[in-house]
Amino acid sequence: TMSGTVTNTSGTTTFGPFAYTTPGTYTYTVTENGTVAGVINDSEASSGKTVTVTVVDNGDGTQTLNIVDKDGSGVERYKREIADILGRKLTEYENADITSVGSYGLAYCTQMTKLHLPNVTSMSNYSLRSCAKLVDVYFPKLESIMQAVFDSCTALEYLDFTAETKSIAQLAFNNCPKLKVLVLRRDEVVTLANANAFNGTLIKSGTGFIYVNDNQYEAYLTATNWVTYADKIKPLSELPEEVAE
Repeated sequence: TMSGTVTNTSGTTTFGPFAYTTPGTYTYTVTENGTVAGVINDSEASSGKTVTVTVVDNGDGTQTLNIVDKDGSGVERYKREIADILGRKLTEYENADITSVGSYGLAYCTQMTKLHLPNVTSMSNYSLRSCAKLVDVYFPKLESIMQAVFDSCTALEYLDFTAETKSIAQLAFNNCPKLKVLVLRRDEVVTLANANAFNGTLIKSGTGFIYVNDNQYEAYLTATNWVTYADKIKPLSELPEEVAE
C-alpha cells in the first residue's frame, strides 16, 4: 500500500512523488470523496478507480513507467481535464462520468461554448456562473436547477429540460439577458421557488416564452410563482419548429 497527497499547482494536479526501485506491475485503487468548492469529483473514483503502473527495467540504468486505468487508456486525459477545469480553460466539455457539479464547479469558464453532461443529476448553487459564451447545454437527467446555476450566462438563448427536471430555485437564470426560450417537458408542474428565477432575462422583460407540457399548461397558469408569468407560458405544441431544431 502506498499513500500520497494530491496537490494543485498552477492548475496542474499531481500524485506523489512516488519512487520505484524494482521493476514490476503495481496496481492501485484511487478513491475520491468529500466536497471542495470549484472541484468536480470523478463519479467512478467515489467507489474506487483502478490504476496500473508498469515499471520496466531498460537495461541501461533507467526505468520506464506506463500508467493506464482499468479501461486501458492513459491517465493523461484526466490530468488535462483537471488542469483545464481548475485553470478555467475549457471551450467545449463533454463527460458521461460526472453525475454532480458542486458549487462554482464550472463557474467562470468564460470561453466555454458547449457543455454536455448526459448523466449529471444535480448542479449546486452558482455551478455555471459567468460562463459568458455558453450557448449549448445538454443535461437530460438533471433533477433540480439550484440557486443561480446559470447566473450571468449572458449568451444563453435557449434551454430545454427533460421530464427529469422537477424544480427551479431562486435566481436560477438571473442575468441571462438573451434567454428567450425555456422548455419544460415534465408531465407535472415543475416547482418554481421564486419568481425572481427569471430576473434579467427576455422572459422577464416580456419578449421571451416558457413552453410546458401540454397536459400541464392550465395548471401552470395559476401555480405558485408561475402565475407571475402566465402571459409568457405556452403549451409545448406551440414551440416553433425552427426553435425546437
